[in-house]
Amino acid sequence: MSAIPQPVVNWISTNQSSFAQSLLSYKLRTGSLSEKQIAAVEKILERDKVSKAGVSSNHQVKVDKLMNAFNAAIKNGFKFGKGQPKLRFKDFKASLAPASGANPGAIYINDNDGTYLGKIVNGEFIKRPECTEVMLSSITKTMENPLVEAIKYGRATGKCSCCGRTLTNGESIRLGIGPICESKFGL
Repeated sequence: MSAIPQPVVNWISTNQSSFAQSLLSYKLRTGSLSEKQIAAVEKILERDKVSKAGVSSNHQVKVDKLMNAFNAAIKNGFKFGKGQPKLRFKDFKASLAPASGANPGAIYINDNDGTYLGKIVNGEFIKRPECTEVMLSSITKTMENPLVEAIKYGRATGKCSCCGRTLTNGESIRLGIGPICESKFGL
């Protein structure tokens, strides 16, 4: 347990959200908050500060080509292993949110280490603080033409952008994408 910074104490004491109230209750029971709880409130405070400053962290991106690929894969019965359609690119992975989840129709963006960078909803990328300007530029460029970027990924890594498997036959290696995935995703 860590010492609780005063801005965190102020926030949990004055905020009426259920999250703040649960933290206040926890603090009253235990006398402190965990480092993760403190970090969560600090992220909220930082987001609020950015919002009040009038600085938007959201960016417009073109996603029609990527959504078309995801929709084609679903329509064509592509099997996704552990979940939703996903495409891998040089700097990040894009995956379609589950239709029954909290963000149906959204596209989640994670870097290649799995760090969540944000989500795209209705053509707007809602960027997390972990997403650098360099990464934002890569995401924006990739959304312009995901097929070209998927092929670049395949040629650079030797793996299919769609399914993640190693490209083994000569045609797949030359194309930079597996022919079955290419047809199922409509790329």
